[in-house]
Amino acid sequence: MVRRKVKASGRRTRRTHNAGFKARGALAALREDKTLGELCEQYELRPNQITEWEKQLLERAPEVFGSSAPEEPVDLAPLHAKIGRLALENDFLEPALAKAGVFGKCVEDYGGSGGGGPSACGSSRAARTPWRK
Repeated sequence: MVRRKVKASGRRTRRTHNAGFKARGALAALREDKTLGELCEQYELRPNQITEWEKQLLERAPEVFGSSAPEEPVDLAPLHAKIGRLALENDFLEPALAKAGVFGKCVEDYGGSGGGGPSACGSSRAARTPWRK
């Protein structure tokens, strides 16, 4: 028999049960091998606690075996708009960054060919935005 801690005020401390313990208690109640009173003695619980866990198990059991709700399709319009805004910002900032010498460094920093041609660091629009055709 498990002894519970007793506070100085004489009250018992509140017990918390993990999910495994609750599942074992609820499954034992569903099996109906033992009476509710015997289960209460075995698990040191009140009858209403066991019946509450049993109800929760029965309510949520279909979630275990059923397929989850179909996911909503992703709305791509805002993502495409964001890509367009970012591409516009890149086009706007590219001349200023190239003039400052910051834009040309990216090929060397990321192991590019460094040939200085139109594909170096996105000088060509097709090289910068591979998702556009």
